[in-house]
Amino acid sequence: MTRFASALLLLGGAVILITLQVSPATSAPGPRIVDAPSPFDQVSPILVEVNTQVERMRARLETTTDYPAPRRDPFSFGEPVRPAVPTPPKVETPVLYEAPPVLPRLVAVLSSAADGGWLRTAVFAAGDDVQLVTPGDRIGNFIVRSIAADAVTLVDPATGAAFRVQ
Repeated sequence: MTRFASALLLLGGAVILITLQVSPATSAPGPRIVDAPSPFDQVSPILVEVNTQVERMRARLETTTDYPAPRRDPFSFGEPVRPAVPTPPKVETPVLYEAPPVLPRLVAVLSSAADGGWLRTAVFAAGDDVQLVTPGDRIGNFIVRSIAADAVTLVDPATGAAFRVQ
């Protein structure tokens, strides 16, 4: 029985090997072939629309228009009728404010002790010139009203407007 069992095992192994060699590697089904739409099928709706528009244009070209009878003067082309356009009335807007005047440039504020108080002097730059002023002095068209530690108040005597220069 040992010979019979060994022969049976050898035969079974040979059948298994042959089956593995002959059978496919995977058991998955093969790829499904799907009919892909051709480029013409994809473009056909657009082509149909273009063809209908071309036919419509051809029909428009076939119709003729009647031109008006020629006039006596061939050099007169006629004036197009233009509707009257009302022009809005011109309203002058009054000037509500004037441009602010050019103020001198404050360079520094000097403080010095005098007669039990502080005397402040403002230093203004006027072009290449430097002017030292105290309250009540004139600089250009302005009069110096007051001098604080960081600003000077100037008054325009013509309008009475006050300007703060820092």
